[in-house]
Amino acid sequence: MEKILINCPLNINRSFTHMIKEFTKSAYDQDEFQVVHEQHRLEHDSTLLNDYESGNLPVLYIGMALDFAHLTTSEKADNFESIPSFPLGSELTDIGFRDSGEHFQVFAVVPFATIYNKNIVKYPPTKWSDFRNEYYAGKIRFPVRQLPVARVITTNIQDKEFLDNCVFAGSPIEVVNAVDKGEYEFGMVNLSFSRVSRHKNTQILWLAEGLYCMPLVIVVRKGQLAKVKKIINYVYSREIQEFLVQQSFIPALAQLPWPSILLENNNKIIWEGWNNFLSNLNNQ
Repeated sequence: MEKILINCPLNINRSFTHMIKEFTKSAYDQDEFQVVHEQHRLEHDSTLLNDYESGNLPVLYIGMALDFAHLTTSEKADNFESIPSFPLGSELTDIGFRDSGEHFQVFAVVPFATIYNKNIVKYPPTKWSDFRNEYYAGKIRFPVRQLPVARVITTNIQDKEFLDNCVFAGSPIEVVNAVDKGEYEFGMVNLSFSRVSRHKNTQILWLAEGLYCMPLVIVVRKGQLAKVKKIINYVYSREIQEFLVQQSFIPALAQLPWPSILLENNNKIIWEGWNNFLSNLNNQ
């Protein structure tokens, strides 16, 4: 039985895995695939990297691209299939989200939001560089450093003055709760979590440069594209892509609009290309 490994953000991981499981049951023989979702574990390396080291890669990987920062170009080429490109929306291609050239394809983009306690912060910052000011020391809360939002934002903002002002602890929900209760003025979370404030004391801060983000990708083990092509097509189907939009993720499918919360605020995402994204992560 071949393994399909799914490693998506916490808020969709179980539901998304269930959708893939149900599809594989209907589209393939019952025992052809084992669909596994990886729960984030702070004390362990990722399953994908462990599988690579053991020479037992899954036939299909669906999820975060973070692990690929630690593989060389030749290691990717030797172990993963070149996947035919799916047409991305113009909003993504216009900012450089084209073919990665790294043997994986984007199926969605996860925006990260900055939230603040609107009852405490009277004059919020307007741009990212404002957070370098010592006034913000101890007032900015991130989840623990191993989680994607902390990894992506801090590797893109490699600025000691900014980092010295930040506190890293807990989960995304704990970050939201801490800002909601006024324990911290600002928090950095997945955009999906930014609207779960229990007491409605938080608001999203739309900084001028936009939101940092993380791509979600599909990767196929070398020589196995034909075997999993139906699953790949399903991930790019309207059903899955609309589900992702409902979670405030940006869809890859060209025919679908961005999440309304981004469109209503005329906001954008910060993307400096695959080379910068992967090399920044590799330097952690």
